[in-house]
Amino acid sequence: MADGVAAERRSLTRLSPTGGVEPAERPLAVEAPVSIEYNGIAYAVMMASPADLDDFAVGFSLSEGVIGQAGDILSVEATRIEHGWLLRIGLPADRLEPVIERARMRVSEGSCGLCGLENLEQVMRPLPPVTARPRPMPPPSSGR
Repeated sequence: MADGVAAERRSLTRLSPTGGVEPAERPLAVEAPVSIEYNGIAYAVMMASPADLDDFAVGFSLSEGVIGQAGDILSVEATRIEHGWLLRIGLPADRLEPVIERARMRVSEGSCGLCGLENLEQVMRPLPPVTARPRPMPPPSSGR
């Protein structure tokens, strides 16, 4: 388990039974960018809970078709890095074909913007300022 981080407690306020406001604490699921590498080859960045990244590595690898069974994975190393987590997955050489094929045929995917990126440096890249200004439209005429 990577650091055991599944949830953190957050302070907030809630309405009391008498109608006032009182302090409260609630668990909040932690989600962070996870950069996934196979044998040093950048594969994808996903948003995930940093808890149980070993299990995430197996499930993700199975669902991507990179492995045929959990035993195909030689090693999993989860490391906290500056902007999230790095998940290094070790595979035998004969399981690398799907990884290399995806790296060669990478396509843009519809998502929150993180999934499908190769590494966390791409996630934290500077973005250009928004220059477009929306212009209000006049209300439609009622035709009366």
